[in-house]
Amino acid sequence: VITDHDEYFKQLGEYVKENLHNVEKFEVLPYHTMGVHKYQEMGIRYRLEGVEPPTPERVKNAEKLLEVDRYQGYKDWYPGINTL
Repeated sequence: VITDHDEYFKQLGEYVKENLHNVEKFEVLPYHTMGVHKYQEMGIRYRLEGVEPPTPERVKNAEKLLEVDRYQGYKDWYPGINTL
């Protein structure tokens, strides 16, 4: 089951904001297909075959819905890290 629907992102963002007060960093790590060849080499069925990686716009949308900008984490501790 793929769970990248807007409503799931909103619910997760609300849950983190309301219940996990110690969260300092929140990142969206998009699905990718870089390891598919490993499954093929081992003869294992890749269960996400046919699932496309999200577009950059879709990733930005997820970040917005999850309100990842609320969580700066280590960026606040190390001056200049925002410029990397």
